[in-house]
Amino acid sequence: MSIQRNRTRWLLVFSFAALTMSPVILLAQESAKIMVKQLETITSATAVTRIEGISDVLDGLNRGNEVRLKIIFGDDDSSIWAGKLEQWLVSVGVESRRIRKQTGVLAAGELMLELQDR
Repeated sequence: MSIQRNRTRWLLVFSFAALTMSPVILLAQESAKIMVKQLETITSATAVTRIEGISDVLDGLNRGNEVRLKIIFGDDDSSIWAGKLEQWLVSVGVESRRIRKQTGVLAAGELMLELQDR
């Protein structure tokens, strides 16, 4: 009987630890790939927030003040769109200090949005 109780206790402790740490783990992995074609038809900043992937990343960004958004682009055209995306996000309330743009290895016409701890 005592082995079963200890096993149950450890299972509860492990489950609690996993639940409390899961937002940190999820935060480190949260990302979205956005195609520039998706942005070409956008006419307003609020429309950007409705794009699948961007809305999920924005939800993750709202989890805490220490979370930063990195916009990764791979070519010159994507760099321009990364700048436009940054402007749109700032206009809907994302603080510019929380956004970083960076070059990366992506196919032409792709942007990668990644959340990261400060």
